[in-house]
Amino acid sequence: MERAQILARGACRAMPISSRNPQVKHVQALVMVKGAGDNGAPVTLVNHPVRYDGKAASIRLAPQRLGAQTKEVLAELGFARRDCGARPRRRGARG
Repeated sequence: MERAQILARGACRAMPISSRNPQVKHVQALVMVKGAGDNGAPVTLVNHPVRYDGKAASIRLAPQRLGAQTKEVLAELGFARRDCGARPRRRGARG
């Protein structure tokens, strides 16, 4: 089943966005920012839909790398700090 169908079952409005769509380009719905990874590869994000004084809100920080807060989340869930570093890397977050 496609993601759009799954979201529609949950009454969530969603649709794919194409960077080639003229309307998407006109309203600047997509924005590319430098990624937070080691190589800084660009990441495409959905732009803020509201304009303030004719401009979209700026994106100040790139999305964090996957796993950036894994240790903190696992510690909050009750895992010992000594286990938080090894477990996700060794077997993946799902175990």
